[in-house]
Amino acid sequence: MKMIELIIGVIGEGMIAPDSEFGIKLGFTSDKFDGYLWDSKEYITISFIESIDPNKGNLKRLFDRIEELGYGIFVPTPFERMRSICVKRGMEWKGITLDGVYVEGYFQPKK
Repeated sequence: MKMIELIIGVIGEGMIAPDSEFGIKLGFTSDKFDGYLWDSKEYITISFIESIDPNKGNLKRLFDRIEELGYGIFVPTPFERMRSICVKRGMEWKGITLDGVYVEGYFQPKK
């Protein structure tokens, strides 16, 4: 229950659905992804998304676009494939206070 409270504290009310206005701006569309992103002011949280057509570079383009727009990236509790992508991308596993809540996950700070 505590982890759920932490994640809810981080994601707040900023759910980003595929094909939403902000989702389209990010390239987060239903032809490429299933799931949701979360906007927590400084970071976009990527949690439990699935690529519709893996190995086509869609996730890399999503990460790149998030950075272009000035956000950091936060990936809590990733499955093994996402963990390896985060590590390959040079993201660090660490704990930080995000929007007043302490969280752990892979982080890429905003540039």
